[in-house]
Amino acid sequence: LIGRRLMMSFMDARIKRELSGILNWTLTGLYRLRENQAFTVPMAAENIKANYKRMTSPISAFMEDCCEVGPLCESGCSDVYEAFCAWAADNGHALMAKALLGEKLRATNPAISSGRKGEAEGRYRFYRGVQLNGDGLAYSDEWRAKKGAKTR
Repeated sequence: LIGRRLMMSFMDARIKRELSGILNWTLTGLYRLRENQAFTVPMAAENIKANYKRMTSPISAFMEDCCEVGPLCESGCSDVYEAFCAWAADNGHALMAKALLGEKLRATNPAISSGRKGEAEGRYRFYRGVQLNGDGLAYSDEWRAKKGAKTR
């Protein structure tokens, strides 16, 4: 009990000596918080968050690996679906219906929309706001070759 009291009085004296530094450190943090309008997130935490997102959202991971996103981007729905199927097979994810893939793409990025192009028999569906990058095109070709369809 006496040792505990002695230790507490030592800690009280030590903390009192550091109070101005603690206050300055706190005010600096408050200033940074107000300036950034957000807490500073360590890079390690950002990496953990990105890895968690990839593990829990295959669509986000697919888009990161195989797509480019932007208002001028366009890709045929079938091309994107074929790329997703090959990518999912390579990465241990379940396949899904083409319509469900479209819904999940739009849920991941609301700027993505779909439409139709062409006339009569040459009509096809496409996504606006997303397009396959080089890896995505390679996956699409891989899936077509696997299914015996014509590649690019």
